Order: sequence, then C-alpha cells, then structure tokens
Amino acid sequence: MAEASKTPQTQTVAKQNPVPAPAEPRKTGKALYFLGGLPRSGSTLIANVLWQNPRVHVTATSGLLSLLLGIRNHWERMQEVKAMPKDEAEATKLRVLRGSIVAYFANVDRPVVVDKGRGWIGQIPFIEAVLNRKVKIIVPVRDVRDILASFEKITSKNPLKPSSQELGNPQAWETIDGRCSIWFHQNQPVGAPYRKMKDALLKGHGDRMHFVDYDDFTAHPDRMMRQIYEFMEEPYYAHDFKNVEQVTVEDDDVWRMPGLHDIRCEVKPQPPQWPTILPPDVAKKYPGKELWKKLVKKH
Repeated sequence: MAEASKTPQTQTVAKQNPVPAPAEPRKTGKALYFLGGLPRSGSTLIANVLWQNPRVHVTATSGLLSLLLGIRNHWERMQEVKAMPKDEAEATKLRVLRGSIVAYFANVDRPVVVDKGRGWIGQIPFIEAVLNRKVKIIVPVRDVRDILASFEKITSKNPLKPSSQELGNPQAWETIDGRCSIWFHQNQPVGAPYRKMKDALLKGHGDRMHFVDYDDFTAHPDRMMRQIYEFMEEPYYAHDFKNVEQVTVEDDDVWRMPGLHDIRCEVKPQPPQWPTILPPDVAKKYPGKELWKKLVKKH
C-alpha cells in the first residue's frame, strides 16, 4: 500500500524540493576558543589577562554549552521534529545550534572569543560536530591537593553562608576528610572536571587541549601566555602581569561561595597550600599532577 501511494506527481515534487544538506557554520568573523579545566587553577586569572588584549573577548562562566545541550535534548522530544523527514530534521537542528552560537556573541565587537566553561572538555565530540572542526581548549590545571586546600580556605571564610555541598551532606561536611571527599566526588566541582579531563585524554583528545599548570603560570606568566597564543595560533600580545584588572564578574552568591572568582591584581608565584592545610592521611588519598604530566602529549 505504501508503494501505491507514491504517484509520479509526488515523486516529481520530491525531486523539486530536495532535503537540504546540513549547512556549514556561518562565518561570523570571530575565532572561537574555549577555556575550561580544573577549578581554583587560574582560569579566571587567565581570562582577565587575556582581556588586556583588545582583540580578545573572554566570558565569565558561560551558559553557552548548557544552552546548546538544552536545544539538542529538547529537539529530540518535539513531536513536530519527530514528524519531519529525518535528514531535514538533522539539518535544521544543526542550523539552529550554529545560529545560537552566532547570536550568543552577536554583541561582541572583538574578533577573538574565548568561552569559559568546565563542561567543554566532556563535550568535545558534540561541539566539534556543531562547529564541523576540531576545537581548541585552554585547560588550567593544578595539584589536586592544592585545589582541595583552596576550597577548604574559601569555605572556612564563610561559615554563615553554607555551600550547596554542605547543605546536601551535613554530616560528612563536619570533617576535612569528609569535605575533601565531597569536593572530589564524580558530580562535584573538583571530581567532575577531573574525570572529564581523564576521559578526554583516554579518548585521544589531547591535541585539542592546552594544559596550563597554575604553578608554572604564576611563576612564568609571559612564557605561559606565549604558549597559549601559539596554541590558539593568534599573534602574541604584551601583557601587564603586575596590573590585572578584573573584567569578568560573577555573582558568587549564586554558587553560595562569596569570593570564589576574585583574583589578585598581580600575577606572582603562590607557594603550595596543601602541606599546611590537609592532614597527611587525607592528602595521600588524592592525586597531584600525575594525570596531565603522564598522559598529555606535548604539542
């Protein structure tokens, strides 16, 4: 019966109205890169150093990835989409996703955009499918024990402002061992990006990532920025590392951690914090810098 319904007239109409091929990403005149690694590892500092370059726009923590994933996921549930020819539905979805990126940065007048978000590392295949090219992600990293020590310091400064981690785990939160365990859990601020990073490296995506060690960056900022520009294939800009103005601003009350994204105005070395904050029996449970030192390829 299905074959009988395909009359010569309908076949002619189908030939006259072929399903459009997926559109190439619209040329916006802007180069798009990504910034996202481990927390408390200098991503906000790097963002604001980059802001000194009049060619570069860097976001605060961005909602772009959540927006794109929301579009993709909702798209699959729409009855109207399910009723469309599959090729047409996929081509339209790509146009909408790509158009959303163009719209997101439509008000930016700088030719280079760096979008900051820790989720990008875990969504490399997705964003590459949207952009139809390999991506480049600047990945700030730090000794995990120092990250945990840094969170310990910042939360201890705000005892009247409980974090969502404390509210969700009040008993475990009462000890430093419990707090570190919470931070490093697979769906928490330290554990989640660490595991995404490990997975991306195991999948062979190391060439998409440029690791920036916090200790190296604060000790040798000029050298590290030159490497970042080389990775981005953008011309170097001479930065003032003694006067870094904070341009990217976030309401840290949303994250229930006031001061979470504050930066120092001068880039200078910071001694390791974990030896004086984490007890030895707690510190030994967590990795240092082994992951990116052993697995990442130099590029």
